[in-house]
Amino acid sequence: MSEYRYERKFFVENISLSAVEMLVKNNPLIFSEIYHSRYINNIYYDTPTLTNYYDNVNGNFNRHKVRIRWYDDLIGQKINSNLEIKIKKGDLGKKLYYPINNLSIHKGQQTNDIQKIIFETDIGNQLRINSITPTIINRYKRKYFRSFNRMFRITIDSDLSFYGIDEHSVSMIKKYHDNTSVIIELKYLADCDNYAREVSNYFPFRITKSSKYVIGMDNI
Repeated sequence: MSEYRYERKFFVENISLSAVEMLVKNNPLIFSEIYHSRYINNIYYDTPTLTNYYDNVNGNFNRHKVRIRWYDDLIGQKINSNLEIKIKKGDLGKKLYYPINNLSIHKGQQTNDIQKIIFETDIGNQLRINSITPTIINRYKRKYFRSFNRMFRITIDSDLSFYGIDEHSVSMIKKYHDNTSVIIELKYLADCDNYAREVSNYFPFRITKSSKYVIGMDNI
């Protein structure tokens, strides 16, 4: 279980990825890359009435997201993956993690097979009661940075793709791809909030919700 933290998001358009990276590296708090870039893949789940989607759109104080996350290749057998439940209370959030063994993703996969995966986790019975079902798959490339004082982390996400999931199977044809927008996320623990403006005020962008789940649902 992670601690509650802030995730301030900046949705960037009409600026190149290299220019965004330069802004991060030139920030007065001295950010440097801490991990190799990699692709992140997610399957998002929701209730039949899309409760999680509408909670996010309406800005409800208490909300959550349910997803399976894995890294690198989109298709194939995955050894290490997790069911993540992202809990939000206003601007603060944390994640609960439940490991998944031997996840396999392929084109035309039956939706029921993907749904059963989460029911086999430790929290599966609760998700079954809520009739959680898969809604979309998304994928993006992420770079990781940390400030010199180690109080702040920044991720830069680009090359966003979204794939539809219907009531029968995973569709790799129904797709939305955004290779021009960039999403910056500034992440830090709650007790660092008083210092966060030293980072965010340097960026010429407005803070926005920029939920990738909402972006994908709106376009798929």
